[in-house]
Amino acid sequence: SLSETAAVAARMDGVFTEVRAGAADARRSFERFPRAELEDARVAMRNLASLLGQLDFYGSIPARCASLKNQLKTGGAAALVPTYKRAMELELWRAALQRHVAAATERARHREAVGQQRASREYGLDELAALSGT
Repeated sequence: SLSETAAVAARMDGVFTEVRAGAADARRSFERFPRAELEDARVAMRNLASLLGQLDFYGSIPARCASLKNQLKTGGAAALVPTYKRAMELELWRAALQRHVAAATERARHREAVGQQRASREYGLDELAALSGT
């Protein structure tokens, strides 16, 4: 009926007004929130995602090593070359990671010495994720 439709429309108008008021309140609250803290939270979320990927990578290393040992035991001399290549890849990755950590540490010490604030991209986990292949 027409009166029921009008009642529903009036209720929807009321709900719409409340939603608009709530959205305006949320926007005002968001605008009062310090931007630096939002940036830090965004960087922290990105770093956490990168760290979780690295943990998966590191967690798979024991299984990879066990697989390489098993290949050596079962394949004998024929398995030696691919096993050695994989071991060298892991060693090169480890060395690259150590160089990256040393360089990041040196940059952080330099920034502290001159009193600079860190830039948001200087947390280093993006480069670490690239080194891990995640």
